[in-house]
Amino acid sequence: ESPKAQRGQPAEELLLLLEESLAEKETRFFNIGEQLKELEAPGDTECELQREIDAAELAANEIFTLSREFYEEAGDTLNSEVSRLVSAFTGGTYDSIRVDESGILWAKTEGKEVTPEALSRGTLEQFYLALRLAAGRVVTREEAMPVFLDDAFVMYDDQRLAQTLRVLAGLGNQVLLFTCQRREELLLRELGIDYYRIDIGN
Repeated sequence: ESPKAQRGQPAEELLLLLEESLAEKETRFFNIGEQLKELEAPGDTECELQREIDAAELAANEIFTLSREFYEEAGDTLNSEVSRLVSAFTGGTYDSIRVDESGILWAKTEGKEVTPEALSRGTLEQFYLALRLAAGRVVTREEAMPVFLDDAFVMYDDQRLAQTLRVLAGLGNQVLLFTCQRREELLLRELGIDYYRIDIGN
């Protein structure tokens, strides 16, 4: 071979190596791109999670809509019933309560409206108990529903608890009180309120 041909051979070999290297890199680039697509595409777990999120958002929107409709239809009745119950629970200390369309309770005291959160924890618990009972009574007008209370009076002092038990006893509802304390039973006895006790446990 001529010197010229000998000089051209390394260049051709280098070009071939470069082409092979480029082809290898292109293949690796393609493979990496495919892996990225797989990572970006949601799997079964991600799809299921997204469905649950969509369902929760739909339920929340529906609850909000129903809440607004309920307030528009029964807001005045609800506020009247809440005020009556709160007045009974607090011995007349608070007798003007309203629930706004967002479900927030407002109490009038000393001529101004305040949220229950500005009051004591015990009074706050009474307010929300009154709200739950009032909503139940408004919804089930034709038949008194049973009331389930699970350690609902932890934040009540004895005086507040005694007044609340008196009111509950006079509602005409069946009241099921679950508690790990004996305080409620002792007060029921002291107040002369009939009850039936069932012990659950080991």
